[in-house]
Amino acid sequence: MDGPTNNGSPILTTGERAKEDGGRKRSLKHKHKQSPSQHSISTDSPDEQAKPPPKPQKDDGGASHLQELLTSKIAQLQVGDSSLDVDMGGIFSDAKLVDESRLLWKASKDEGDVARMDDTVHGIFAHMTQLQKKLSEVYSKYIVMREQKATLLESNMKVNATKGKLESLCRELQKQNKAIIAESRRIAEDENKKRQQLSQQFQTTIEDVSKKMEQQGKDYVASLQDNEALQTKLKTFLSQYELREEHYAHQLQAKDLAVQLAEAKLQHQIELTKRETEKVALTLEQTKNISDREVALQVGSWPHCRTSSICR
Repeated sequence: MDGPTNNGSPILTTGERAKEDGGRKRSLKHKHKQSPSQHSISTDSPDEQAKPPPKPQKDDGGASHLQELLTSKIAQLQVGDSSLDVDMGGIFSDAKLVDESRLLWKASKDEGDVARMDDTVHGIFAHMTQLQKKLSEVYSKYIVMREQKATLLESNMKVNATKGKLESLCRELQKQNKAIIAESRRIAEDENKKRQQLSQQFQTTIEDVSKKMEQQGKDYVASLQDNEALQTKLKTFLSQYELREEHYAHQLQAKDLAVQLAEAKLQHQIELTKRETEKVALTLEQTKNISDREVALQVGSWPHCRTSSICR
């Protein structure tokens, strides 16, 4: 009951290993046809006959890789589409089978009962044959599960790499978005400061005019007695006042136009910021769709690529 091993044996070629792995299962079907006289029961260490086949050691180079591919393909063909669960029912149902068979063999040998000895040998051999079949099935399904695990690990690594790229891109887009928002706020604050400065200057001018008018009123009351002498001066002052009011009106109109222009620029900047934000959102959505499509294509094409690499 020797399993596939490379310990202490020369390196076999790919064809010889294929024959050895393929013939191992066929040899189990013909062992029960051998004569009982060709087999003997060890009375010292019966558990050594039930040892599982040792795992093959990994060879360096292309021969080891070809051996693993060939072993995996053979295991998949043996397992097929069946479940990876192995039915071990009846194998370990009687834990005292070996001890009882040993005692029965001794008793039969002492009594010289050859028929009962032959039955004991056949019973032990049938149990060992069944155990060998189950161990071979377990080893084949272990190889298939190992390949499935490697495939899942590789897929997980690709998904994690794609996730890392998307997270990095998202962080970069968030950084750019914050920079755009900060610039927009700075421009809005600058425009607000300019508008407040113009408003303050206009208010100061109005206050100055009001103070002057009040002072002129006081002077007019104080100089009422000199009305006739100062009438000409008053008309001149009124003319100058009208010209000044007209001048102030022109200045106010110019300042209003400047304020409207500043508001138009601010509105234009807000629209530009909104468009840039929409572009960023659209870029994020397109990037997510492209990444999802690439992941779907990779997942969809992977089984075909794996089958092709094994067949090669």
